[in-house]
Amino acid sequence: GSSSAGRIFGANAQYSRGPVSAGLGYTDSKNATGISSQRSWVAAGGYNFGVVKVAGEYHQIKTLVPTATTWKGWTLGIVAPMGVFSLVAEIGQSKNGAQKHSEFEFGANYILSKRTDLYVRYLNGNNNAASVFDIAGVGGAVGSGAAGALVAGQDKSAFGFGIRHRF
Repeated sequence: GSSSAGRIFGANAQYSRGPVSAGLGYTDSKNATGISSQRSWVAAGGYNFGVVKVAGEYHQIKTLVPTATTWKGWTLGIVAPMGVFSLVAEIGQSKNGAQKHSEFEFGANYILSKRTDLYVRYLNGNNNAASVFDIAGVGGAVGSGAAGALVAGQDKSAFGFGIRHRF
């Protein structure tokens, strides 16, 4: 077998100085035979205006096997801090040929300590008639296809809440 079978290579660079932040990232995933099966990259940036933080990113994900596809997309987000609360909103879109998926998210954070906060989010994913893109990280068999899979054009919404601790 190949010594690179199943391996993932990733690299990123980040810059943060004052109100400006920026980053670049790249991954190369190899399948069980050591052949590159997916490559992705992302470029992101943000600015903290004090009363609001704005960020955006552009990404591309190329699946090479078994069938070559390329998803390209973007997101724009905003965080408005208000003492220990902050309001969060994000919109984004991904495309692959005729397939198009749009998402939006609204939510809030409540700071408990320097490294711990509570969060609540509402997400909505909207697929065009050709797309079956799911909301990343949101499981559950809710689609009308086999085993609960989404079918072309079917949308998905999710509500989430929790506690987050940073180590």
